[in-house]
Amino acid sequence: MKAPNGLFGIVTGKLGKIIASMWKGIPYFKAAPEVPQKGKRSLAQQAHTGKFSFVGKLLVPFHPYLNVGFKNLAINTTEISVAFSIAFRNAITGVYPNLDVDYSKIEISRGDLPMMEGVFMESLSPDILKISWRQNASRKAHFDDQLMMVVYCPELKKCDGFFGGTRRSEGECIFQYNSRFAGKVVEVYLSVTSSNQKKISNSLYVGRITPQI
Repeated sequence: MKAPNGLFGIVTGKLGKIIASMWKGIPYFKAAPEVPQKGKRSLAQQAHTGKFSFVGKLLVPFHPYLNVGFKNLAINTTEISVAFSIAFRNAITGVYPNLDVDYSKIEISRGDLPMMEGVFMESLSPDILKISWRQNASRKAHFDDQLMMVVYCPELKKCDGFFGGTRRSEGECIFQYNSRFAGKVVEVYLSVTSSNQKKISNSLYVGRITPQI
């Protein structure tokens, strides 16, 4: 298409999908070339992105506890990032899109404070559990170290728990968790912090409570 006198005078440049230009003093209009669309992501890229999203969503209910549990390892990064990296490497099974979780490999803390010994768990009722343990003879363990417990319900994708309020020296803890978890499978994790939360132990996967039939 020619425009001997221009369309609004002499016009050059791009307007939407139309390019206006001059050739030998004659203005022309032509369609802009189609921009090729980006190629589809490879299966490996889709798998990595899918796993990344899967782990991110998995850890959301754990965030309040992870912020305590990985405080000492979060150097130039965040506590959640540290926990994410550990879970991404260790706790996910299967092949995308059929991913699953090895709950025994989820960690809620890492540190050099001694963990309690001889930890034993029992379910007292559908929403009450009892944890007991032996006293730790290590010099690094203190009587006023505080318990951190996390109870996770995979079906509801929610956590309940606490940090502080129960001391190492007490030897046991009875905890009534969210009544909505009653009758559902829950995963239980334990850790110990110093009274000022500056030191923490490696976490312990205590086990799974399944509904009693």
